Amino acid sequence: MIELDKKFLDRYLIEKQINENIFSGVAVWKAMDEVLDSEVAIKEIKIDRSREKKDREGAIKEARLMFQLRRSPYILNLIDVKSDDNAVYLIMDYAAGGNLRDVLKRERGRLPEDKAKSSCIEICKGVAYAHDRDIMHRDLKPENILFDEGIAKIGDFGIARVLAYTAHPQNLSAGVGTSMYIAPEQFDDKYDRRVDLWAIGIILYEMLVGKPPFTGKTPAQITKQILFNEPEVPAFINEPFRTVIQEALQKKPDDRYQTADEIIEHLETSISADVEETSRPKKAKPKGRVSREELPKEITGKDGAEMVLIPAGEFQMGSDDGESHEKPVHPVYLDAFYMDKYEVTNEKYAEFLNEYGKITDSAKHKLIDLGSDYRLIEKSWSVYRPKSGYENHPVICVTWYGAAAYAQYYGKRLPTEAEWEKAARGGLKGKKYPWGDEALEGRASFGGKYSLDGMKRTLKPVGSFSPNGYGLYDMAGNVWEWCADEYDENYYSGSPQKNPQGQGVAITFINDNFTNVKTSRVCRGGSWRYGPSDIRVARRYWDSPADCNYNQGFRCCVSSPSFLDQQ
Repeated sequence: MIELDKKFLDRYLIEKQINENIFSGVAVWKAMDEVLDSEVAIKEIKIDRSREKKDREGAIKEARLMFQLRRSPYILNLIDVKSDDNAVYLIMDYAAGGNLRDVLKRERGRLPEDKAKSSCIEICKGVAYAHDRDIMHRDLKPENILFDEGIAKIGDFGIARVLAYTAHPQNLSAGVGTSMYIAPEQFDDKYDRRVDLWAIGIILYEMLVGKPPFTGKTPAQITKQILFNEPEVPAFINEPFRTVIQEALQKKPDDRYQTADEIIEHLETSISADVEETSRPKKAKPKGRVSREELPKEITGKDGAEMVLIPAGEFQMGSDDGESHEKPVHPVYLDAFYMDKYEVTNEKYAEFLNEYGKITDSAKHKLIDLGSDYRLIEKSWSVYRPKSGYENHPVICVTWYGAAAYAQYYGKRLPTEAEWEKAARGGLKGKKYPWGDEALEGRASFGGKYSLDGMKRTLKPVGSFSPNGYGLYDMAGNVWEWCADEYDENYYSGSPQKNPQGQGVAITFINDNFTNVKTSRVCRGGSWRYGPSDIRVARRYWDSPADCNYNQGFRCCVSSPSFLDQQ
């Protein structure tokens, strides 16, 4: 029996209790090994007399698993095992740096990127070592990640499981683990070692953001989020972390990383690239100018709107489950660009009209319908103003020409259809909506009644819902958003793979060239009065450029070189 300030087994002087879980009957003590003159941790696993055999066998099983893993520098080392009538004692190396939860508290909730990288790689190496020996942990969480001389080590194999490797998940205990770190399949009775990779994604997210991606007041609320919600990765999360988190937290295990080594490779490759880049001499750049290799994550447009960087890269465009003109799914590469974080509001559009001085373009196309019952901008004493209470709602009743004129006036442009879809997906792969596969209420404004009252009830101020993975708001619902492209139902069957700009002549939004447009233009995103199928990221819609109805608004883009040329 362990007692504070007394020797245990005539060798270990008990210095303090590190923690205790009265429900599981486990306590951890810090002690001094007076024979070897070194600090140790002693895990005391108390025996309940009513289930003595089960408790004792479970403790010995944990000891044997840790003994098998003793040669990994990324797993807490087991020194010895002792037992008496009251408990089983696991004597281990003492991790002076505390656990990850302690480290996060010291760092005020978040780790620097370099520390998060190195810690994640060390955790992965420990997990890979265990998996290579057919052992999965099943309860990875910050409390079980300990730090010794700055190195992350995995501890607490109390509910670890030895697996005979098979190609299919095995029947195991459902719901085993800690709720915020449990993979979706753990709520079923079939899962495998890939649950540990999910937990690594959660831990990496928490190291960078300061909290897990799925939270709630009750386990039931957390479970619902894990099963049905996609993780909302904040815009400040950079690569490679963003991709690692999104890959690790795929709901379906087959869509996830398959081994911890894959995560290590992704992180280490990115680290190597960073080191290689910084080790090469760079040409000096003019003071105050941003290089094209160092694009800022956010900028402010000339209209004062916040804009978010959408990184260069390839994505899968379209849907095999949608309408015929959404097929086939095809790879598209886009250069980096910036997109408005929010839909253009009534306040901003009214400011534009006051500066522009008229509601028609140079070809006499109407920009906005101010005679509609649904209008949210009015003209009073020669001044355009939003209706009271609707300043921060998206502008509606605006034509494609009205959207194009606004964009050109502020040195912007409308997004191409491909840019819009990539931005809406927010880095997720193959999902129906910006947040995942379920069209849940509370995620977007949609499904309203077709009436003026229905609009007032359903249309929301911009930013009323959570952003997607790129930090963009309202990419589903609220208003259909005009795109630059001419609509062509067969365009996907032969569209360019790189930077597609739609059928016909590309619009440059310079010198009023947009006024020559006569053909239908693409709209994306659905609106407040459309249903779940219409707010999908792959949903295509079109309308005449002169149409100005209660569903349509827009947001703008700038190409990243265009931004740099303004510096």
